Amino acid sequence: GNLIDRLFQTGDRRSEFERLYLVEEDPWRYRSSEEEHAKYKRTLTKLLQWAPGRENCLEVGCSIGVFTAQLGLKFKQVTSIDISSEALRQAALVNATSTNVRFIELNLRSLALQDRFDAIVCSEVLYYISEPFVESVLERLAIHLLQDGVLVVVNEFPEGPSDRFHFKGWTALLEREWVLRDRVVVQEASRPYQISVFAKPAFRPPVD
Repeated sequence: GNLIDRLFQTGDRRSEFERLYLVEEDPWRYRSSEEEHAKYKRTLTKLLQWAPGRENCLEVGCSIGVFTAQLGLKFKQVTSIDISSEALRQAALVNATSTNVRFIELNLRSLALQDRFDAIVCSEVLYYISEPFVESVLERLAIHLLQDGVLVVVNEFPEGPSDRFHFKGWTALLEREWVLRDRVVVQEASRPYQISVFAKPAFRPPVD
């Protein structure tokens, strides 16, 4: 954790992630960690339980593409974005035989794709958005999600305090502005986390 903490002090996300992946190919042990694999399994179970269709899934912050491969088996099309070109290079190798997965180097703050998705997955990624950008990111997620689609968010439980570079109020914000469909809290010894399933609020036409 100390190396990762040291690398995330400047607020320039892209260069921080690039350095991290160059220093260490799998910094969060996504390939080898049993805890991570258990988290993937729980996340996928919740996602498939609630996703209305299996057409189109957006994965935000795909890292080295381990979970992407699992999504690719369940959805007709998977779009995975990450801020790090080095992570995406590895992800493309991990998913080299998948014909229904595409990777795009993209900051969530700049999300502007042509597609609308049945499901959007943000696993351990939203707290990298700093507070000034939170509302616009939430709008971008809403725009890209079909009206009956689901947003699945995996984050720490309970969420710690925010700082200049990390916004930790996502759970409260989404509960206030969206519809909480389901949640599971996993009291893992090293780091408890929650998997939450949100639906977009029903569209209300503006009042004249």
